[in-house]
Amino acid sequence: MRVGTYNLNQRLLNQELTSWLFPLSTSSPSLLEKPDIIAIGFQEFNEYPNAFLNINSEFRIKHCEGMIEKAIYNCTRERYYQVTRGIFVGLALVIYVRDELINQIKDVEVEEIGVGPMWIGNKGAIMARLIISIDPSREICNSVCFVCAHLAPHSHNVLKRNMDFQSIIQRLVFINNTIDEESFDDFDDNAFTPLVERRKSASYKKYNTMYDNDYVFFFGDLNYRIEIDYFKDPSLTMSRLMNLLNTNQHQLILPFDQLNIERKNGRVFNGFQEGDVKFSPTYKYNVDTVDSFNISKRIPGWCDRILYYNKHDVDDAIILHQYVSNNDYTTSDHKPVSALFTINFIPPNIKTTNVNINIKIDKWRVVKKVIGNISTRIAGLLWWLFGTRRGIELFIVLIISILIIWYFLENFY
Repeated sequence: MRVGTYNLNQRLLNQELTSWLFPLSTSSPSLLEKPDIIAIGFQEFNEYPNAFLNINSEFRIKHCEGMIEKAIYNCTRERYYQVTRGIFVGLALVIYVRDELINQIKDVEVEEIGVGPMWIGNKGAIMARLIISIDPSREICNSVCFVCAHLAPHSHNVLKRNMDFQSIIQRLVFINNTIDEESFDDFDDNAFTPLVERRKSASYKKYNTMYDNDYVFFFGDLNYRIEIDYFKDPSLTMSRLMNLLNTNQHQLILPFDQLNIERKNGRVFNGFQEGDVKFSPTYKYNVDTVDSFNISKRIPGWCDRILYYNKHDVDDAIILHQYVSNNDYTTSDHKPVSALFTINFIPPNIKTTNVNINIKIDKWRVVKKVIGNISTRIAGLLWWLFGTRRGIELFIVLIISILIIWYFLENFY
């Protein structure tokens, strides 16, 4: 399975994607990479404020899909099907599956939320859940969840990013329409026991959170930066940081990575794993350059990440083969990241992980979503009206028209 993430910085994708999505095939042509599932997430794939008003989003995503599908065909020579697509303001998530797997997909669900001010969608997440049968009878299934996210920006907003993650896992939920037989161990195994009675088990959950899936892949522009704080640790200054970056001594910088610090202290992404980061920071570059950092207003960082979670207490349930970035892509001030995994599907009776993860579902999530959607449209309209040339011109025309009408009404009627 291949997972990829790319923040397009509101620019139109204009480079072929084979070396990003199929780096193994590109570096070793004799090795033909044919992942069963390809999940691609974009952030800022549309211009603002157009994204707030869903203007040009369809054109933009179709353009991206065309380039993805071209890369898939060129590298695999096989048929893939798009099983789902999600668009939410500047976020986009598209998932393809190989022809041989399509009949094993039993169900697909998509949900999205905003975590910006007033829950608007300038920052947020799209979650897609695939229910995949793992036996010929199609009765035994595993759930695979993909979350494409864009968290709070700026170096000092570590706490806000952590809060965004908590909001995502508390508000992105699915109705539990599956019956887990392990939930009913305390009941008599009576074939005549009504299902509604069996669901009264204390362990039965009406809703599934992200952590209830068998496998979770959380990726996107998570916006965690390199921590430069003289009072906490004076050993890393901006000048020393740039010297280490320019000499490719990335391993000396990783201890200052905010995401690693927060995960180590148990404040975010509990239970998740990440591969070894052996690539350069993915942000912030000068556009149209390969390795020129722009540090005028932003501290560089490994903003674009891919993490994964396995619910089962099995070491090799998810195997990471490759975790890379590609600096040759110069469309954006970010660099794209991709990872190659193998999932070993696990029967449902295998015990779950010992990680103590207690998610309190947000009971106001529906209200927040409605308010967020309305706020997103209002913010986009105001931005377009007063922040774009066309909007300002229209506003001036409206004011002049109103004044002319008022003048005629006052003087001729």
